[in-house]
Amino acid sequence: MRGKDVEVTRREIVVRAGKDRVMILPVRLAARLQTHLKMVKAQHDADLALGRGEVWLPDALAVKSPNAAQAWGWQSVFPAVGFFVDPRSGAVRRHHLDEKRVQQAVKRAAPRAEIVARTPCAIRLPRLCLRTVTTSTRCKSWAIRTSPRP
Repeated sequence: MRGKDVEVTRREIVVRAGKDRVMILPVRLAARLQTHLKMVKAQHDADLALGRGEVWLPDALAVKSPNAAQAWGWQSVFPAVGFFVDPRSGAVRRHHLDEKRVQQAVKRAAPRAEIVARTPCAIRLPRLCLRTVTTSTRCKSWAIRTSPRP
């Protein structure tokens, strides 16, 4: 998910995976996501100051708009901690967060959120923040405990 896919003021997230879908951003997550985006933007600005701050772009777009790789809208909403060297071009870039790290975070957070069953369907990055705070009838592999905390 890239910065241009999140519209906090309109409370929308665009999921681009073959067929674009617009998802509603819950009110209770909007402020936290906006704060997160400000931190990521500051990190991106610092990367640009170091002469980095570039992301991989699809081939046709990279040729059509070579400066888009440094534009804020194309940066990952959940960036990796460090940089990587692209083996094809030799460019030093910041990639998106590895899905395994997200899976580990969901596994640690599930008990605190009182999710009592398995959590594998909450792993997809674009849907992560939405599925873990709402009860979903589409996802049969997890449930949220409805009893109050002791």
